[in-house]
Formats: sequence, structure tokens, C-alpha cells
Amino acid sequence: MPKSTEWIFPVSRIRFLPKSIESDELRVITNFKLKKIFTRRRQVKKYKLCQSFFKRIVNRLKMLKKVKGLLQFLVENYGTGITPMPDNPKLKKAWKKAFLLKQLHGKLYFVKADINDAFGSIVPSLLGAIIEEKLKVKSNQVMHLRKIVECRMKYGKIQCRVRESFSDRPKENCLLISRSYLVGKKRKLPSYKSKYLKKILDQIIQNQYMSINGKIYRLTTGVTQGSAGALSALLCEIYCSEMDRLYFTEFMTCSECILLRGVDDYLLITSSPEKAGKFYDIVYNGVKDFNVTFNRSKLKSNINEDISSFRYLGLIFDVKDMTVRPDYSKYGGKDLLSTMKLPYWKDPLSSLGMSSLKLLAITVGNSYTSSAVCREIVFAACHLGKRAEFWLFPGIYSGIRIRMYSISETHWRGAPAK
Repeated sequence: MPKSTEWIFPVSRIRFLPKSIESDELRVITNFKLKKIFTRRRQVKKYKLCQSFFKRIVNRLKMLKKVKGLLQFLVENYGTGITPMPDNPKLKKAWKKAFLLKQLHGKLYFVKADINDAFGSIVPSLLGAIIEEKLKVKSNQVMHLRKIVECRMKYGKIQCRVRESFSDRPKENCLLISRSYLVGKKRKLPSYKSKYLKKILDQIIQNQYMSINGKIYRLTTGVTQGSAGALSALLCEIYCSEMDRLYFTEFMTCSECILLRGVDDYLLITSSPEKAGKFYDIVYNGVKDFNVTFNRSKLKSNINEDISSFRYLGLIFDVKDMTVRPDYSKYGGKDLLSTMKLPYWKDPLSSLGMSSLKLLAITVGNSYTSSAVCREIVFAACHLGKRAEFWLFPGIYSGIRIRMYSISETHWRGAPAK
């Protein structure tokens, strides 16, 4: 590793946050003092930072943005997981296939498994080797940035956006309008050699330090959660995708199987009891080559048990009557208003820039909501808006600005729910 500290990450701080609003378990989160507010000149003056330090912070943030774009490129091309949201089209498509398997074979088997501490199980040296192989570092290929113009539907309107990416494809649920290597008529977007990008990634993966009780420790296993720009989620996706290709390919390619993975949550639905049993044995014993173990207490299957339903990504699926319904168990009689809060409570400057009310993910969760729950959320949001001192929420009472999902409780194949 180079001795220069130009791209070395600062020492992280460790925090413990609850995994969810209904759980007593804690998740270890680390973060370092590298906030975007330092990129604003008025904030720099406030903190009396020198100009050279300001430039260094800005350059570091720009480079981290490029690294994040590179990891997103790898996930788009080699990732096998799905976005863990209940409105994901892949989830709906998989359930339609399960419905056809049910009609053909009569009975379906499922295995649901959850990785134990997915981020903490990652072996940095193995992750580095995987990225090196995907980037073709030995040949030192050149990675070109492209200007992508795409459009998407948002709030019932068509919105266009321009972004820079190493990929030449639009994002999911977006329509590609144009792509080029140029910005304007003259300026060409920069290119990076894979060895240079890999060197920066190595500093992120291999040189992870955190401070506990005044002492600095170097992490030898796992990646820090909450690190700059949510890189940890992308690194975890790349790591798990390689494990999928080596150990679960037969389940992904089998015509009688449906294998889904939302970050660290695995779900297999199949009409073959042999395939279900084989997958169960793998996840029960873990994958030692990748330092991955599965939580046996959360391992659920109907191979040997008389159960037909399971919870996955905020929905309840039933392989017996083939129904899908929202999972409200996490609310457990709680008043939704008491579980909700707004982001940026302590940062009025950031809140003034909000064009819409954004609820934290821990608040609403990943559940589809019925019209009744939607009305309760809108009511709670209105009260939150009144209590806030610094925010203006256009259209808050109509609910058109609130980012949430609202559908009736129906099967995805169109039949009414029981």
C-alpha cells in the first residue's frame, strides 16, 4: 500500500443501533467524520477549515463517488440479488412462476434462510480477489465514465435526469434516452485504469480502523457498516453474488426452482423435495469457504414441518392457497404515530432543502400498506409537520408527496385475498 494518506480512510466511530422497531437486537454501525456539509463553503468558513484541507475533503468525496459508481457497475453486471423491496418486479415475476409450478406439480416446498452477520462475515482478502477478477486488474483495462440521460415515472410525472456511470445501461425502471463519453461539445469524461481503482478499493477494504475506548483497532474480518456512501451494501452484494455462483448455481438455473436473495435473506421455492433438501443442508451447515453461517433459529421450511406460509420482504406468502398479503406483525398493536420520526431533526439547513416529506426506513418498513394504514400514516405525518419548526411540506394533507406504497390486499395473480 502507498504511504501517502491522500485516500486513507479516517478512524471510524462505533455505534449500536436497534435492528428494527420491534426487535431488541442491536446492529453494530461504524461511521467516520466525513460529512457532505464540509463541501459547502459556508460551512467550511463556519468550521474555520483551511482551503487546502477543504480541497482535500472535496477530492476525497469525489473519488468515493467514483468508487461507488464502480461498485454499482459490478453489481449491475455480476450481482445475483434483488432489491429488498416488496414492489420489486422480480419478486412478482418469481411468484407467478411459483403459481405455475403449483398448477403443474401440486405441492411446493420452500426454504427461507438468513445469513448470520452478513457484513461481519466478509473476508477482506477474498473480497479483494473477487473484485480484482471482475475488474480484470491484471490486464489493467481502462474504465470509461459515461453520461447517461434517462427518464422515469415519479409522483405520477415523467422525470428526466442526467448522471455519470461506468455502465452504459439505465437504472432499473428507467428508460434510456442517450449515452455518451462527452459533456457538452468539448469536455470529455475522465477514464480510470482498473489498477488505480483497485488500489483505492484496497484501502477501503483492507485498511479499516475504528476507535473503541480511545484505542484504535484494525478490522481483519468484515466491512464496516455505514461507511462512506453506503459502500458496505455494494461490497456485501458482490461478495454474496460470487458465493451464489459457486454454491447455488444449480438452484438458480433449475426450471423447477426459484431462488431469491434480498441482501442476506435467501428464499428457495421448488416443486422438488430433493432440491429443497439439498439447499436446506447447505444453509444449515454454512459455506466455510466464504466464512458464512446461516441463522438456524430463523431457518424455516415445510420439508419436515406442516407449515405453508412464510414472511419475506414485508409480505406473507402462502404456498398452500397461493395468497400474498402485507405483513403487519411488526406493528404489534403499536400506535404508528409513536414509531414515526422525520430525518434531519437537528439539521434545519438540510431540512429546508427537502421538497417532500421523507419518512425513515425504520418507520414504515418494507411493507405494503392498505388504504386504512395509509390514512393513518398521512394523519401522523400531518401532525409531525405541524410540530416541526423549520419545514414546509407542499401537498402534505393530500399525501401526494409522501413516499410510500399503497395497494389493496390482493393476490398478484389478480384474485381477491381471503
